[in-house]
Amino acid sequence: MKIVSTGKTLASEDFYRRKLQVRKKKIIFSALGILIALLAILIVLRLESFQIRDIEVVGAEVIGADRVTKEADTFLSGRYLWIIPKNSTFIYPDGSLEKFLLKSFPRFSSIDLSLSSTKRLVVSVVEREPHTLLCQNLQSDCYFLDSTGFVFDKAPFFSRGVYFTHFIEARPEEFLGKKLLGNFEDLSKFVKNFKSESIEIAEDYKLRLKSGTLIIWKKDVDLGKIYENLQAFLKNPQVNLEKLKEIDLRTPNKVFYK
Repeated sequence: MKIVSTGKTLASEDFYRRKLQVRKKKIIFSALGILIALLAILIVLRLESFQIRDIEVVGAEVIGADRVTKEADTFLSGRYLWIIPKNSTFIYPDGSLEKFLLKSFPRFSSIDLSLSSTKRLVVSVVEREPHTLLCQNLQSDCYFLDSTGFVFDKAPFFSRGVYFTHFIEARPEEFLGKKLLGNFEDLSKFVKNFKSESIEIAEDYKLRLKSGTLIIWKKDVDLGKIYENLQAFLKNPQVNLEKLKEIDLRTPNKVFYK
């Protein structure tokens, strides 16, 4: 009788051969089990009853539900590995779809995706509200800003004074889908202290009041400190803000005026 060593034990050749056959069968059955499971999953993923066929859009008052539905449907029309439908209820890319729609429609501030059935996707959106305008000049196209300074859509023509206007040297469309300034909220609070109609944003800020007075200060300064200095200046009984042509706040702790 021939003895075979496995390194740890000694066994007869017939016993060792049977042991290998049993191991091969286990591997084959395991592989078949995995293959059958994968085929079953694939069949389920490809079933029509588990594919998104209807998209309901809620909250798209300005953009229009049809435009959102078309974009979402196009995004979900592909396949993974040419086999698995992208619109499968179980594996549809909700995160990627949300990012895609937010990029496609900057007017949306948030999007929530949910399934009301195995074939129906509900897209709930929140649209940004116009806060101010962003223009290059009075003759250029203007764009809407929301309260955070996010540029989200081209604006129709408005008579001057309907919206507070930010003027910049660059083309406004270059900021579409982006925030205008990091300190936009602080700047908005500062502007609210005055009866103003526009501001020029360049190396220096130039706030134009409705009276025609121009208030100038440097970019990236403490607006709280600027306002304190201005308030101290305006407390002078001899100063009438509406009669001033210009107030220059670019020099620290000093106010120059015309």
